[in-house]
Amino acid sequence: LKKVRMWDNESTERLIDEYRGHPELWDVGNPEYKNIYTKNKIWQSLAEVMGVETAEAQRKIHNLRNQWNAEHQRIALRIANGGEVRGSKWRHYNALTFIRTSLEARRNKIKMEEDLLLASSSAISSSTAAAASLSLSSLSPSVTVTHAESGVSDEAEEPEDVKPLFLHHSLECQLEIPDQSPPRKRMMSECTDGPTPYMDPRDDITIFGEYVSSELRQIQNRKAIAIAKYKINNILFEATTGVYDIK
Repeated sequence: LKKVRMWDNESTERLIDEYRGHPELWDVGNPEYKNIYTKNKIWQSLAEVMGVETAEAQRKIHNLRNQWNAEHQRIALRIANGGEVRGSKWRHYNALTFIRTSLEARRNKIKMEEDLLLASSSAISSSTAAAASLSLSSLSPSVTVTHAESGVSDEAEEPEDVKPLFLHHSLECQLEIPDQSPPRKRMMSECTDGPTPYMDPRDDITIFGEYVSSELRQIQNRKAIAIAKYKINNILFEATTGVYDIK
């Protein structure tokens, strides 16, 4: 195994130069930016040039990008508050300025996708609510027929054996409260009678999925939910395409 490099200023500047020379790794507008295979090959080549493991080169670049972003935001905040317009004291700030357009393009793209996702989510929710309202309004326990001549109304009640399956048991459990105590225990017993539904074997993935679902339901802000779902889908896509398989 290669030794972990002690990153001095000279080797760091060399790494930045190598990174800048491969826009496939940082330019979101590059045709190969989303090509996982191409990017992995480039990372391996870059690491070979620097004499380090691929993971070490990626870790160092990740830290450099985070540092540059923090410095850039600090400068922007100082200017917004009426402070002096001056650059960063960090040595590698200017050398990494080339990633600025990439970061801004990525933020704009993410915001656009989040807005589209939110609009789509709102449209789906509205359609679902309208469909649910229409379905509920169409449910009726009886049909009334009025005879114009006699003025007599015949009420044809729905037979017991053809009540909707999804309403029959649940309504009885909620409405039929026994006179004798303890009512709660008896009602729960009646509601749980019947065949036990089939349950798939539970594993750690199933449990984690239920946890994520539960956490999402606790969020009140619809935009926050849409953004969270979008980011989770992105992570799952990267995982299935081997982004996290690098060792």
